[in-house]
Amino acid sequence: MYNVPAVISSKNGSFFFWLLLECVGQAATLRLIDAGHRLHYQHYKLPDASTVSIAILATQTILVFSALFPLRAAIAAWLTNEFRWWQVLLIFLLLSGSSAALSPRWNFYALEILFASFIQLVHLGNIALIVRRFSASWRFPQWNAPYVPAGFVLVIACLLNLLSYQNHPHITDEVIYWMQARFFSHGFLKLPAPPVPAAFDIYMMRVDGASWYPATPPGWPFVLALGMRLGAPWLINPAFAAGNVLMAYAVLRRMYDQRLASYSAWLLAVSPWFIFLAMSFMNHMLTLFCLLTAAWAILKSREDRRMFWSFVAGISAGYCCWIRPLDGVLVVTAIGAMVVLDNRKWKTVFGFGIAATMTVGSLFLWNHQFTENGFHFPINAYLDEHFGENSNAYGFGPDRGMGWQIDPYPGHNARDGVLNALLNTFSINIDLFGWSCGSLLLAAAFLFRGKLNKKDWMLLSLVLAVFVAYFFYYFSGGPDFGARYWFLMIVPLVVFTARWIMAHPQARIAAIILSALALILFVPWRTVDKYHHYWGMRPDMLALSKQYSFGTSLVLIRGESHPDYASAAIYNPLDLNAAQPIYAWDRDPETTKKLLEHYADRPVWIFNGPTITGDGYQLVERPDE
Repeated sequence: MYNVPAVISSKNGSFFFWLLLECVGQAATLRLIDAGHRLHYQHYKLPDASTVSIAILATQTILVFSALFPLRAAIAAWLTNEFRWWQVLLIFLLLSGSSAALSPRWNFYALEILFASFIQLVHLGNIALIVRRFSASWRFPQWNAPYVPAGFVLVIACLLNLLSYQNHPHITDEVIYWMQARFFSHGFLKLPAPPVPAAFDIYMMRVDGASWYPATPPGWPFVLALGMRLGAPWLINPAFAAGNVLMAYAVLRRMYDQRLASYSAWLLAVSPWFIFLAMSFMNHMLTLFCLLTAAWAILKSREDRRMFWSFVAGISAGYCCWIRPLDGVLVVTAIGAMVVLDNRKWKTVFGFGIAATMTVGSLFLWNHQFTENGFHFPINAYLDEHFGENSNAYGFGPDRGMGWQIDPYPGHNARDGVLNALLNTFSINIDLFGWSCGSLLLAAAFLFRGKLNKKDWMLLSLVLAVFVAYFFYYFSGGPDFGARYWFLMIVPLVVFTARWIMAHPQARIAAIILSALALILFVPWRTVDKYHHYWGMRPDMLALSKQYSFGTSLVLIRGESHPDYASAAIYNPLDLNAAQPIYAWDRDPETTKKLLEHYADRPVWIFNGPTITGDGYQLVERPDE
């Protein structure tokens, strides 16, 4: 990548000068970005850009291009030697097209693409200068075992969850997973409907006659319930993240070799995309773990020829359907193809097929328990009731979608599929590694150069399968935790990056420096700027309950269902008549009147929520006033 002749003289600056310039330049770049706690894709604040940040980037641009100008012929010669002209063009178009998120204002989008692409190019030039000034006598430590990166991601994800995320669910999906895990941890699948359902209304909580239950698939909450029982729900996803590093290493060591497996384990562990999903209460980390476990079990079955491992693979792949059904179909199909095409052993095919069929088939029994139709998921029943029939259905159609602000157009067709793909590619380019020059740079260089072997093609087929499957789903996944609907791509993308690094030693230096800067700058910025109190969710009510000693009170929350009420609702007892504080939504006068009648014997507290105060909860009325 950066193997240009070492002709930069000392007058053009030292390693530490260029490194400091890149640090300051990347910090200035981040200061120009509006990511924030609200639900939207990040954009550059071009109309209101900081004068100081622009001045810093202008200075960086002048210094970098002045130093690179004498190297222009050498750089062109290296590019010509490594690539054909059309390959360079494709890499440029991919990085440029994914440098900025789509915007409803096309003139702003065009301007932002130009600005963001130029910024990436400046940072790329700066990194090239850093690498060229890197002393040949300096050495990075060689950590070939996966335990150090696994331990790293375990520790950092736990710390981020406790300090930034505050052991508190933030997005709507997390709230319902949290509540469903609490149901399971106490041995319940359903509870009696609330006394005043409208006052306890939470997205994805379904009231079905006299029953009340979360409508989401149960695979992840079953596992999260263990954390609830241990009193440490914050530990479960970090533990699976560490497990994914170990499993990715085990799979890739068998597919490729130990060196590539080690590089990939480290790239996975330092990925902001991976770290922040590990910090969260989302279900993607468990889905990846099941995929990797299934792949490892199949590779293991090749070694000892035991049908037991193919049975393990079938259960693991099938369980993905319990977590994320569409991902589950992808995983079962991908591992099944791996079994049929690569093993050609009837025992392996039979073991995998039986285990996967039993695991997936039992999900239909679960669906029947809640909807009386094995093929009708509770989540679809809920969404049909609240947003219209087929609102969450798969495929193209004018009735798809729920009218969210980040869904580009009503319904779903090929145009929407392209726009969703552009949004997800942008998110990966930003969040995969947090590199200032674009996270997809090395993976794109490897893929477009075209020297792929059979194993590379297998991984690329998984990337394409995820792309195609979600092309026909109406929603991109939004800006929460990067391109989370495409999360199963992360291991192939890490491998493609590692493959380029292995073939170009100086690219390893660049990757280490870029990732170190991302951990020092990008991750803390994202932690504070976006994920702390993300969506306005905050655990304040837990502290307020101790401060005011609510006791057996009725606590009314004014504001929106999410985040105002949802942040408090997760602390409700499962028995809404228990001698504990009951948190209810002060939705409207009629609902509140019914609440006060039902809980007539309880003192009443009233709080304004974050959407009203613009900050934390504010006490409006207390019983003694």
